[in-house]
Amino acid sequence: MSYWLGIDVGTTLITAAICHTQAGHCARLEVVPLGARSAAVRSMVYLGSDGEVVVGEAAERRAAADPDRVVREFTRRISDEVPVMIDGVRYSAAGLTAVVVSWVIDRVAQLEGAAAQGITVTHPAGWGANTIRAVADALRAADLPEVIFCTGPQAAAVSYSVRERVDVGSLIAVYDLGGGKFEAAVLRKTGASTFSVLGTPEEIERLGGAVFDDVVFGHVIRAVPALCELDPEDTDRLRRSFALCRRECTEAKEALSVHTEVTIPVLFPEVQTQVSLTRAEFEDMIRPQIAETVDALLRALRSAGLGPADLDAVLLVGGSSRVPLIAQLLSSELGRPVGVDPDSQAAIALGGALSGLPAGVAHPAGIDTTTADGMLDTPVRAPVGMTSIAGFEVPELAQSESHDPPWLTDTPLDDEAPEAPWHRARSRRLTRFAAAGFLALVVAGGAASVPFIMAAHRGPTPAPAAATPAPRVRVPATPAPQISVPQTPEVQAPMATMAAIPPPKNTESGTQDSTGADPTTSAEPIKPIDGSARSRAVAPRAGSRAARRPSPPASTTPPPPPSPKRVPEWVETVRS
Repeated sequence: MSYWLGIDVGTTLITAAICHTQAGHCARLEVVPLGARSAAVRSMVYLGSDGEVVVGEAAERRAAADPDRVVREFTRRISDEVPVMIDGVRYSAAGLTAVVVSWVIDRVAQLEGAAAQGITVTHPAGWGANTIRAVADALRAADLPEVIFCTGPQAAAVSYSVRERVDVGSLIAVYDLGGGKFEAAVLRKTGASTFSVLGTPEEIERLGGAVFDDVVFGHVIRAVPALCELDPEDTDRLRRSFALCRRECTEAKEALSVHTEVTIPVLFPEVQTQVSLTRAEFEDMIRPQIAETVDALLRALRSAGLGPADLDAVLLVGGSSRVPLIAQLLSSELGRPVGVDPDSQAAIALGGALSGLPAGVAHPAGIDTTTADGMLDTPVRAPVGMTSIAGFEVPELAQSESHDPPWLTDTPLDDEAPEAPWHRARSRRLTRFAAAGFLALVVAGGAASVPFIMAAHRGPTPAPAAATPAPRVRVPATPAPQISVPQTPEVQAPMATMAAIPPPKNTESGTQDSTGADPTTSAEPIKPIDGSARSRAVAPRAGSRAARRPSPPASTTPPPPPSPKRVPEWVETVRS
């Protein structure tokens, strides 16, 4: 089955889509997974000192070890014709664009098993004839097949017309907010699958998802002032921690398009915490930038001699256009229906694949998105190697190359976030409290069984004197349980100390002996209870002083609370 290929080389991302043609119509339209885990890859090119050139995810990994040889956002420099200097060697931005297009063509051909029947390359609506000619010359120098050029807003409108009914003569405003650039244009549908640009399109450089990532990252820095004292260039671990934090900020920004609140983990060697961010807070932080894009769209409308009431629809494309605040402001300002493309990130590539179809090929009534949704189930490896940039040779597939992000690739698998000290102290303290409580219960049970043991050895014993209360075990409700047995000073229960982590060189009594033994255990083993030695404690002999001593009056007042004990230094440390 033959196919038509659409390629969108954006400022920050590269996407591609294909339209399979069969029996004179488009049988299937799908997004091509250029990356191992996503359809889009970073718009990056790595230029090795030996002439090697890699694109996308592989270039992103190389940036971790050799950042000076990685080129980003090169499409911005096509119009001004300023070359890119790498190690004293000049590279034209148009030539780098041709390298990326060649890489995508070869990538898709490997997946489909055949070359494309036709290719469409999209570009910003603001490109002039000279810029388009420069890219076309670079593509011809790379021995690539003839391509068709199409503006991004036109391709987005074509993709939209496949999903929604758009009559000929309808007016559509395209709001394109990508990763690093904003573009607005007004189009009129002039044919069954053609759109023409009206007026002057508006562009805002360096305004997009990357700016919003910076806003979220700044929120984290303000919430955790300790991060301001860290320098990502100090150690590789810090650099990876900052890269991970930045990635978490990007994911949080994207999640806020669906959820009203997110939690951003902050994991550094010396700082482990989390920062909350609500959608309302995020939208308040980016509201000035969004208002600027709305003003740009209004200028594009005025340049076409139109007003908001003349529009039939407003189409939102670009990955960053999914922020709910954008649709709210546009709907409030324009008073027109606002539609968000279901696949806003790849909408331009999808429209490019459709816009290049021959005149006799019918466009589909709907788009089959099963492969677009299921692309992550069957990840594939992207080509990574080129031998020379001069001839724009087709990249070779490297099967063993990993596709993990740089901060993860450089991190050993056994690296873990450092454990907070208060977690360790708490777990040890709870363990020793449990041991002390168990020991107290064992001793209390032994002391309570003393009368029964004596009765078993001596037979019937006289009832205790009225002046002497029956022996009983009293366990005060204090953190340090102690055993109190009346008139039995001979045997004392071992003390269960509170100190779970005694401070070093602590010589206070009751915390640690001179040998450094664990304070939760007694220095000597517990001796068994001897019933014969304890018989005198049950009933005093007749005529003895204990028998003649008058009994104290019964007291109804509760015993006084135990005197407060000095809090050990380690407890204060843990509490702090």
